[in-house]
Amino acid sequence: MKTHKNWATTPLLVIVALLALARSAAAEEETFKRNGIELFGGATFNESKTNASFGLNYERRVTEKFGIGGLVEYTNGREWIYAVPFSWRITDPWKVIVAPGWEHEEGENTYLTRIGTSYEFEIGEMTLAPEINFDFVGGDTAIVAGVSLGWAF
Repeated sequence: MKTHKNWATTPLLVIVALLALARSAAAEEETFKRNGIELFGGATFNESKTNASFGLNYERRVTEKFGIGGLVEYTNGREWIYAVPFSWRITDPWKVIVAPGWEHEEGENTYLTRIGTSYEFEIGEMTLAPEINFDFVGGDTAIVAGVSLGWAF
């Protein structure tokens, strides 16, 4: 993929997410677990190619509805994805994310924006969450679909 130098959207996304977090923080009780780790397995579909994808995601819930974290994903010997997901829990099991970051492929870093959603099913102390993400990278769009196994603490 070509290197994309338009970084203007990143500060705007960060400011909007931080304002939303600050607005909702005041009135919420802490009846939730603040930290979560997820292991991801799935596939990336891009330009008629399908590659296996594996990842690790950390989320720190700032409030009951909003969180921020870090994401690292590897796609079948081809590329690495690094991003900072801002998450919003529409309902407790249903989450949407916006994650600015970059794709590292063949020695080049390209700006990336990931938008996605997942739905968590509780299995004892763990969660199983099917998810779908759309990666916008240098004018291209990749679809990343799979399942995450999570643990909150």
